[in-house]
Amino acid sequence: MIFQEKLRTLRKEKKMTQQDVANKLGMTRQAYGYYESLNEDKREPNHDTTVKLAEIFDVSTDYLLGKSKENDPSIEEYDPLAELRQFMIDNGLENESVNFYDIEEWKKLSPEDVQDIINHYKYKLWQASQRKNEKNDV
Repeated sequence: MIFQEKLRTLRKEKKMTQQDVANKLGMTRQAYGYYESLNEDKREPNHDTTVKLAEIFDVSTDYLLGKSKENDPSIEEYDPLAELRQFMIDNGLENESVNFYDIEEWKKLSPEDVQDIINHYKYKLWQASQRKNEKNDV
């Protein structure tokens, strides 16, 4: 994605108008519009304006300039094993001998995958408590 398209996409993701961004930059809407323009009259912002744009859109300047594919500088690399370990600690399972085999495969899990595992665990606990209650009722 080229610079102008990134600006337009980021602006729309933030639900901002060109005028909103121009106001934050202290310029006219028309001047900002040239940054998003795909025509011959397009303009590139100077260094200070690029830094301000990155701050407005909460991305890195490297992302704006096409040097990084990561558009959120505050996101650290996601570690699904750390999240699962924390879940185990939070639920009193830190002393249990639970091991993660094939670590590289576990590292491929997305946050949604981890949440699915946690939800399944909670569901299985609920099922076990239901079975226990049914046995006690008999």
